[in-house]
Amino acid sequence: AYLSDPRKTQLELPICSVRTRIVESERNRQQDFGGAREGAQNEMIAAAIAQGVDPEWVGRLVRQAILEDIPYIFTHQETREIVDERYQKMCESFDWAKSFTDSEDEG
Repeated sequence: AYLSDPRKTQLELPICSVRTRIVESERNRQQDFGGAREGAQNEMIAAAIAQGVDPEWVGRLVRQAILEDIPYIFTHQETREIVDERYQKMCESFDWAKSFTDSEDEG
């Protein structure tokens, strides 16, 4: 069954990032919220972000999408296949629900 396999219920995306300084925001965390954190996780995230797309390009993309009334903005084309697969599963679920409803109406 689809949901009984935990590998199929998790969103599996390649690492997609925009080059920002978000990882450095940890240094500003107030003590009431656990204080600043450092460590391997931040270093790993920082390395992924360093390989990310140019934020100025993302800004131009977002601006143009707004001007053209584009409802979804995708910065990483390599995620297309994953989105297509998830959409297909959604469509199959709609079909299943319709067949279930139809069989209930008959019974």
